[in-house]
Amino acid sequence: MKGIGNSTTIKFDVEDRETAYKILLSLVESVAQRLRKARNCCMGVSIEIRNSGLFSYSRQPKPRVPTKVTSEIYEIAKELFDEC
Repeated sequence: MKGIGNSTTIKFDVEDRETAYKILLSLVESVAQRLRKARNCCMGVSIEIRNSGLFSYSRQPKPRVPTKVTSEIYEIAKELFDEC
């Protein structure tokens, strides 16, 4: 399997971490559900954030232990978001 991902475009400026984390959790849960349905695990997580000026920030750490657990993927995604 090549990859499972998810993205969204928000119609408003996200200006606080709490809101951003809620959006991340929603995206991560969708990806984790598809991983479990496919009986697969992820070896890596990457995020890309684009601002209203279309400037992109992206982060992808080195692969970790394979997982399909929402909370584990979510923690990695939050760490990556905070780096951006």
